[in-house]
Amino acid sequence: MQDFTEHEVERPEGGLTLAVAAPREAIRVDLPAAPTDLYLSWMSFLLNVDRRIRSSQSVLEQAFEHGFVEGTASAMVRKLLVNPLVTSSAGALRAGRARMAPILVGSSRQMRVVADFIERWGIWLVEDGVLGKLGVRMPEPGIAALRRGVVRAIRRQAA
Repeated sequence: MQDFTEHEVERPEGGLTLAVAAPREAIRVDLPAAPTDLYLSWMSFLLNVDRRIRSSQSVLEQAFEHGFVEGTASAMVRKLLVNPLVTSSAGALRAGRARMAPILVGSSRQMRVVADFIERWGIWLVEDGVLGKLGVRMPEPGIAALRRGVVRAIRRQAA
C-alpha cells in the first residue's frame, strides 16, 4: 500500500493506470492481472444485472432495502470501480492488449466500502435467488474468480 498526494499514479509495466481525482489520503490498489475481455465481461455482467434489477419492481425494492441501488456505497462503487474498469478494459481491448492489470485509486476507507459492497451484492444475487428472479444465468467461473480476486486485492491493500 502506497500513499499518493497527486491525482496521477505511475503506469506499471504491462498494466493500465486508472487515476481519478483522489483525496489526499489516496492509496493505489493493484488489481489482479487478467485477460482484458474477462474484466470487460465482468463489467458487462454487473451492468446487465443492475439494469434488470431496475426493471423489476419487486427486486428493485429488495435492492433498495440492502442499499444496492442508491446511496453513498453504490455511488462509490460506480465511481471508483465500475466506471474506471469499463473505460480501461474497453480502451485496452481497442489497443489490442490481451491482458490488463488495472490500478484503482481512492482512500483506504473508500476501497474497503467498494470491496464490502461487491462481496455483499454477489452474495445477495446468489443466496437470495435474485439472478433466477431476473432470468440471468450465473456468470462463468472465470468472472466469479476475478471478482473474488479483486475483492481480496482491495481488502489486502486497503487494510
